[in-house]
Amino acid sequence: MFLSVLLLFMVTGEVVGPRKLYILFVVSRTGSFVSSGVIPMVDYAIQEINNRSSILSNYTISYEEVLDSKCHGRTATNLFMDKFFDNPKLTYIVLVGCGCSVATIPVAQLSHYWNVPHITIASAASILGDKSRFQSLFQILPTIDGIPYTLTVFAKRLGWRQLAVITQQESLFIGMTHKLNLLFQESGLILDDSITIETGKPLPKERLFKWENGSSQRIIVLFTYSAFSYQIMCEAYKRKMFSPKYVWIFYDSPKIDWFDPNITRSCKPPEIDRILNGSLLLLPEAYSPSTNSSYISSSGMSPSRFTKLHRYLLRQPQYQGLPLVGIEGSGYDAIWAMSLGLEEASRRIAVGNDSGCKLLQGELVPLEEFTYDNPKMGCVLQKSIASVKFNGITGPFEFNKNRTRIGNTIIIYQFSVNENGIRTLRKPMVRVVNRDGIRNSILFFIEPLSTLWGKIPYDGYAEKKIREYNSAFVTVFTLLASAGVMFAGVCLAFTIIFRKKKIVKLSSPNLNYLLILGSVILYSHMYLIVYYFTGYDEIAKQSILCNLSVWSLSFGYSLCFSVILAKSGRVYYIFANPSSKKKSIKDWMLFIIVALLTGIDVLLLIIETSTRSTRVKTKIVPDTQQFEVAALVSDKVYFIISIIIH
Repeated sequence: MFLSVLLLFMVTGEVVGPRKLYILFVVSRTGSFVSSGVIPMVDYAIQEINNRSSILSNYTISYEEVLDSKCHGRTATNLFMDKFFDNPKLTYIVLVGCGCSVATIPVAQLSHYWNVPHITIASAASILGDKSRFQSLFQILPTIDGIPYTLTVFAKRLGWRQLAVITQQESLFIGMTHKLNLLFQESGLILDDSITIETGKPLPKERLFKWENGSSQRIIVLFTYSAFSYQIMCEAYKRKMFSPKYVWIFYDSPKIDWFDPNITRSCKPPEIDRILNGSLLLLPEAYSPSTNSSYISSSGMSPSRFTKLHRYLLRQPQYQGLPLVGIEGSGYDAIWAMSLGLEEASRRIAVGNDSGCKLLQGELVPLEEFTYDNPKMGCVLQKSIASVKFNGITGPFEFNKNRTRIGNTIIIYQFSVNENGIRTLRKPMVRVVNRDGIRNSILFFIEPLSTLWGKIPYDGYAEKKIREYNSAFVTVFTLLASAGVMFAGVCLAFTIIFRKKKIVKLSSPNLNYLLILGSVILYSHMYLIVYYFTGYDEIAKQSILCNLSVWSLSFGYSLCFSVILAKSGRVYYIFANPSSKKKSIKDWMLFIIVALLTGIDVLLLIIETSTRSTRVKTKIVPDTQQFEVAALVSDKVYFIISIIIH
């Protein structure tokens, strides 16, 4: 019997055990962006898949070695050509890499000629979504399109009128700056993008913060990789450009080696802590493990367990020295997306399902028999991966029609150092959901707005407040207004106490109450004139204050005037009609006159405040380095009409 089975295996050529599927794994260990920190969780995900009988049960996933693209396009292209064209030793069923957008772009333009699916873990350039150029590419990271939208919405929400950006000359950052410039122009904001940095060259310290036309910039965005960001922040520390006077906004997160006391650097860790305190970091929500503590991924992994496991693996000898790059979760999800896609392809092959690929040359063959000259198999593999939907460790995972991960939500984190010098990194403060343009973007504050800096930092835009009163003037008028309010209170008390006395009764106490109310409103009007808002939403609040000022003056005056007019009318009627049979004018009749006159004024006020062209609003007037607000009436029509009627 044993000999029969052995003979059967020899005749049929069957192999006992799972068959290997090889992937080509490329990261950037060196260069302007280092993505090698994803290796531990990629290895762990591969181990999970290989140990599961429910996914690719007849196969094991493997790679020979981790290649280094050095985040350089030519290096990545040479590695690809060596493995796929010049010296092919293995057939790779999937290409995973190439470490950064700069290295990925040239390779992604070639990979589809070999019909191999290309999955990139650490590339977020928007250009990679162009399927006419990158036909077999899958982006695990959402594109960075949401970053410019988020900056624009956030700047408008905080009332900033200008920002500056320092751009590293890489395709990823050049595209982000270009998009941000367009959005700022559309929103009426100013962007100074005059400072650029060339990769591979020293930091130009002599012109680093010399902005266009000598402008003063306080809100500075760094579209640079971490290595340049460190140099810029160190130089900023030496120039004492600290928060909240200056606000620094990052795209690439500061790395852990910034704070390593054992590494000799230009700035010491406490100095980096000082300059980072209060600065912001913008990251797509899908870059990091889910913040939902009860969330469980399709693999059964929770975010907290993932974080602990990653820290444990980094302490192992084979992974020592690898950096924390912030996209380890994307590396983990990439392997799961690839494996689920290969499992779906295997099922389609088993039933002969070549839907969507019927017109292509080639045949459906088992995964281990895939060759680069089989377009039909390449099509099935790509469509299978594109159809993947699962709960990744970074949240629900799905590709859009451009084979880029769905998800355009940006989290704004803030770096903070408490009084004891304890660093809190990446504290989430704001969530921005971007939906087809600025107007459809929604901003949510995870933490109260006031906890960011206590007061909105000044953006450096030159402005002046037209209405600005001397402190002595404010004090005098505040005291006079307060004295008037107190006198009105005395009159009110007198009227209430002696309202049954004949002389008070003849003066109509009920009308006196309205007269006192109008007087109090007029006295309170002085407070609205001499005081003004600063801080969060100062422009919006000051506009409300200005409109209240108009209402208080006009309504208070109308109330007092109409009461006096009504009383005068009754006195005139009494003396003009001395007959004893005259009819008396009751108080309720006078109330109608008061209501009619004040109603006309209220109607005018409603028209004025509801009409955009006549509404009192805050207006910024450029001047020198003063940064204050001005309250102006943009249209005098209402004012003239009110004067004529009164």
